[in-house]
Amino acid sequence: MKINSGSLRGMGIIMPKNKITRPTLSRVREAVFNILAPYLPDAVFWDLFSGSGAVGLTALSHGAKACLFVEEERAAVAALRRNIEEAKRRIMNDAQTQVSISMLAIDLQKAWPRLSRLAPPDLVWADPPYSESVQWAAKLKLQLAKIAHPGCILVLELQNTDLEAAGESFLLDPVWETVKTRKYGGISIVIWRKHSGEVHQ
Repeated sequence: MKINSGSLRGMGIIMPKNKITRPTLSRVREAVFNILAPYLPDAVFWDLFSGSGAVGLTALSHGAKACLFVEEERAAVAALRRNIEEAKRRIMNDAQTQVSISMLAIDLQKAWPRLSRLAPPDLVWADPPYSESVQWAAKLKLQLAKIAHPGCILVLELQNTDLEAAGESFLLDPVWETVKTRKYGGISIVIWRKHSGEVHQ
């Protein structure tokens, strides 16, 4: 796997040596980033359930000014660190590119107190375990509604079968507007945008 476009084009991605991490397919990644292109320049990007970090590194390659990776699985963290170091090496060789790259090797559920103290994200991509994707969507929308600016984009990757089983109500939210849904083989991508600065619980 490698980054196919942008400033990091051609950079190979080291994959975790495990059977747990499920990388986002290159064709899916590139298709979705074409949709996200207007939002990427100078964006703060969060790559949640990062795995190898290919998604966040693609965001940097397409103009994001900062990327935060959150991943807890040991083998994935090891691969992610190596990919981040390679990206930093390439970026340092480009005097015109200045970006911020950080990582939290922690369970996302425990990371929210720390995340809430960081610069709010402009875009968030989440690729949770498929068996938990619907539940995580609800958690993410609730937590991000508290800390993200209006206009923040949330991208969720899940299986078609999970999206269909969740029903129409899954896409509806008082704070998050559904922008697009796309299917790529057996994978669905849902894109929401935060349209209100107020959260009522």
